[in-house]
Amino acid sequence: MDQSIFSDLLMILCALFIALSLFMSEIARMRFLFIIASIIFLLYGFTVSSPVIIAASCIFTAINGYFLAQIPLTLRKARLPGKLVDIYKIYKNHISTEEFVRIMEEAENKTFMKETLIDQGEVIQKLLFLITGNVNIIKNGKIINTLGPGNFVGEIGILTGNKSLASVECKGIVEVSMWNKSIIQHESKLRQLISINLIDKLVYSSEQHDLEDSHNP
Repeated sequence: MDQSIFSDLLMILCALFIALSLFMSEIARMRFLFIIASIIFLLYGFTVSSPVIIAASCIFTAINGYFLAQIPLTLRKARLPGKLVDIYKIYKNHISTEEFVRIMEEAENKTFMKETLIDQGEVIQKLLFLITGNVNIIKNGKIINTLGPGNFVGEIGILTGNKSLASVECKGIVEVSMWNKSIIQHESKLRQLISINLIDKLVYSSEQHDLEDSHNP
């Protein structure tokens, strides 16, 4: 293969791995792809006999390798409490462990037992996130849904400022994390998690509706 063509291919591969790294929410994966890109760039430096590129690639690889090696230590410091482990699995492709722990630490935690968390028609002041237990979503006296751990409650009302369209009542003991509006406004990752949960709810609702239609031709 012609050397110039080989050099061009190396640069294309390098650019490809850098581009892929930009789509990674997990820091470890991003660092790993950066390392691959810098090694390819190092090979490119040898093909064009450029000491500057070779030196820069070695430095870049060493820096990313160092921080990649530190990530396990960081993850140990940010270890999730047991009750959040399964909940984090729902969102792990969208947020790092460190970010999830940080957001949860900003929340106010409370435990309720057979109480009404939100009344239909009230203006919602805090976003609720279910940690343990289940709640019934009640509209006009009828249970329309039941939500469990990992679900947000009252998200539409607090994001839009509109009154709640339904009541939320605990089924037994329920532990929730709560954030006020000011925290939601500056936490883009929290808003992203809300969007993901809303989409999941819409998909589930659509599937249930289709199932009911199939049973009632």
